[in-house]
Amino acid sequence: MGYLTDWVGYSGLFIAFIAVLFIPGYIALRLLRLPRFGSLAMAPSWTLAIVGIGAIFLKDVSIGWFRGSFALLALIVILVAALAWHHIPRSFETSKAPYGAFPRRNKALAFGVVTVVILVLIVPIMIRMDPNVPNWGPDPMFHYNGVNSVLIRKDASMFGAMDTNHGIRIKDTVYPAVWHGIVGLVASIGNIVPASHMLTFVVTPLVWVIGMAYLGVTALPHHRLASLFVPVMLIAFPAFPGYLTVTKGFWPNALAIAATPAVIAGAIAAYHRYRWDENKLSLEIFTVAAVSVAIGVVGITATHPSSLFTLIWVSIPTAIVMILRFFRSHSHWMSPRKWIIAGVLAVLTSGVALAAILRIPRVRSYMGRELPRGWEDLPERLVSALAIWQIGKNPIVVTGVGIAAVTAIAIGLRVVARHRHLHWIGLAWGMQMFIILGGYFPLGVLTALAG
Repeated sequence: MGYLTDWVGYSGLFIAFIAVLFIPGYIALRLLRLPRFGSLAMAPSWTLAIVGIGAIFLKDVSIGWFRGSFALLALIVILVAALAWHHIPRSFETSKAPYGAFPRRNKALAFGVVTVVILVLIVPIMIRMDPNVPNWGPDPMFHYNGVNSVLIRKDASMFGAMDTNHGIRIKDTVYPAVWHGIVGLVASIGNIVPASHMLTFVVTPLVWVIGMAYLGVTALPHHRLASLFVPVMLIAFPAFPGYLTVTKGFWPNALAIAATPAVIAGAIAAYHRYRWDENKLSLEIFTVAAVSVAIGVVGITATHPSSLFTLIWVSIPTAIVMILRFFRSHSHWMSPRKWIIAGVLAVLTSGVALAAILRIPRVRSYMGRELPRGWEDLPERLVSALAIWQIGKNPIVVTGVGIAAVTAIAIGLRVVARHRHLHWIGLAWGMQMFIILGGYFPLGVLTALAG
C-alpha cells in the first residue's frame, strides 16, 4: 500500500484542515439561509476571506496570528451572520429557483460519485508519495519556509508574512499568504512538511471536487443526470490538481483554483434566485446571495490574485449580455441619450481601471514572460491545447486524442447551442480556450494575457 499508512497516521491534520476550511463558512452561510450544499461548497472561500482580510487586520492592531485569533475572527463573522439572519426573509430558503441541490432520489448516488472521484484523485498520490519527505522544488521550499515564518513571527498578513523569507535578508514583501496562514493554524514547527502536503494533496482536491459538483447542479439545473457526470469528468484532466500541485508546486494557486468553481456556482445561484423567484423580496434575496459570493471572491483573490483574473475573463461575454438585457428591460428609467452617456462613462471607467492595472510592474512582468510558443509542431500543440495536456509527438496518440477531444467538444457545443440557458457555458469555455491557445501559440494580446 505504499505510504498510505503514513498518511492515515496524519488523519488529525486532515480533520483540523476540514474544520478550519469548512466549519466557519458553513455556519455563517447557513445563517444567511443559503442551501446546505451551497453553504458546504462555498465555505472554503469564506475561510480564505477570513484569513486574508483578518490577518491584515490583526497585524494592524498588533495581534499575533494563531488559533485563538483565527477563532475570534471566525466567531465575529458568525455573529454578524447571526444578526443578519433575523432580517433575511424565510422565503430565502424556499426558493423556487431550479438550482443548488441534487434531487432526493439522486443524493446517495451523487455522494457516491463525489466520494469515488475524490479517492481516485488522492489515493494514488498517497500511495506513491511519502508525506514526510519534502519536495525539493523552489516553489515548495519557498512555501515550507513561508509557513515557518508565519509560525515564528505570528504574522500571516500579505503585507509582512514573507518579509523574512529571503535567506539572511529582510525586505518588505507583498505576497499572498493565505495558504501559509491556514497551514500555520494546523501545523507546528515540527510537522510543517506533512501538514503542507495534507492541505495540498488531500484537502485541496476535496475542495475542488465538491465545488465542481456544486457548479454542476447550478450550471445544469434542468439536466440533473448530466450534472452527476461533472465530477467524473475531472478524472479526464490531469492538469489539475495533480500537475499543478505535484509537478509544479504551485500550492497557493491550486487552493485558489480549487475554491473558484463554488464561487462561480454561487454567482449562478444568485442570478437564478433573482430571475426565478416569484415574490416581491427577490431583490433582497439576490442581494444577500450576491454579498455571499462577493466574500468568496475576496477569499480566492486573497489566496492568489490570478483567480480574480480568471473569474473576470470567463465572465466578460455573459456580463455584457446581462447588462444589455438590463438596459433593454429598464429602458424607461432614462432617455436614450442618458443611457448612451452612461454607457460611454462605463467604458471609460473600465479603460482607466485597465490602464491602472497595466501600470503595475508585476502585472507587466507577467504579461512579458518569455515562454516557448511558436507555430512549429502545429498539430501536436493544437491537440494539446484542446486536451489541456501535453500529449507528446507520437502520431497515433496525437490522432487519437485529437479525435476524442474534437468529438467531445463538438457534442458539448451542440448541446449548449440547443439550450438557451446554457449559452453562457459555451461563451465561458471559448474565453478560456483563447487564453489556452495564447499559451501555446504567439497570439499577441492573448499570449500576453496567458502570462
